[in-house]
Amino acid sequence: MTSRERLLRALRGEPTDRVPISTYELVGWNPDAWENREPSYRGLMDLVRASTDCIYMWDSGGIDIAPELLQVERREEDGVLVTRTVCRAPHGPLTKVTREAPHIKTVWQVEHLLKTAEDIRNFLETPLAVAPPDGAEHRRRSAALGENGIMMHSISDALCLTSELFSFQDFLLFCATEPRLVRRLLDMMQGRVLAYTQALLATGFGPLFRICGPEYATPPYLPPERFREYVVAYDTPLIDLIHRHGAYARLHCHGRIGQVLDAIMEMEPDGLDPVEPPPDGDLELAAVKKRTRGRVTLFGNLELKTLEHAGADEVQDLTRRALREGMPGGRFVLMPTAAPINIPLSPKTEENYRAYIATALKHGVY
Repeated sequence: MTSRERLLRALRGEPTDRVPISTYELVGWNPDAWENREPSYRGLMDLVRASTDCIYMWDSGGIDIAPELLQVERREEDGVLVTRTVCRAPHGPLTKVTREAPHIKTVWQVEHLLKTAEDIRNFLETPLAVAPPDGAEHRRRSAALGENGIMMHSISDALCLTSELFSFQDFLLFCATEPRLVRRLLDMMQGRVLAYTQALLATGFGPLFRICGPEYATPPYLPPERFREYVVAYDTPLIDLIHRHGAYARLHCHGRIGQVLDAIMEMEPDGLDPVEPPPDGDLELAAVKKRTRGRVTLFGNLELKTLEHAGADEVQDLTRRALREGMPGGRFVLMPTAAPINIPLSPKTEENYRAYIATALKHGVY
């Protein structure tokens, strides 16, 4: 069975020869991924290509403020790239600042675009643009991937686009003090999300889409009723749109999903990730399997911190446990909850990834 067949059958709830093995953001078949160009990752990425099932994460196009309204300034401070972006909004400038360190592959937003209720009202009158996706490039990458896996595109939902305009503290504050303004932002974003998704589908993207954002409305941050208001109301039409085009929707939701799992299932996603175990999550994988009753494919449930900090024996034990709990009834893809972002790659992390993959190959056969 090829990796493509294995992953598609897992998404459809059909039998597979073994559990599909994912390394999440470590995409072995993407030549542009920084991990495939970083020497310290070379050995691990060779193993990823040879022994796992690639879910090729690649995005194109997107939703943003109209580019003609943005002024971007970059400078270096002690080896850190600082980017200051100013939006010329109708009622005054809105500013955000990010920082990128050379040996940590992430972007830290140290100043967020919206800080006050007046900023929100100003932003609501600011034009947003939907940049079209590159269908030709998607087809080229899909053809190069072949039977080694499937393509997956990430979509930020209305909640994700809204919440990330603020510091998370401010977002939660405005949910409590300015709920009508927050709903207006969500409605504004939803129109663009649906238009962008329609463009992706019309251009041939798929077969899998990862929907990001629901975790921002999970307890303890917001009560379950807000999850229905901010996630179910907006992501159900998004999932329906994806399904109407014959594609699959995977809901991405870190954290404590116990109180919102029934609401998630009402949206009828095809997949759910990363199903974090306690204490980061609040449900064991076996409990999630029992409650979902084979209606969704679960992707998870090995914490990245385990792969980065535990001993190889513990990695093997936790991998076997995830397999024991996830394999019954199928519809399970073994996957870490994230991927390393440090350069160089720690030898301990590489050793643990090798233990994870070897254990999965040995014990994940049906």
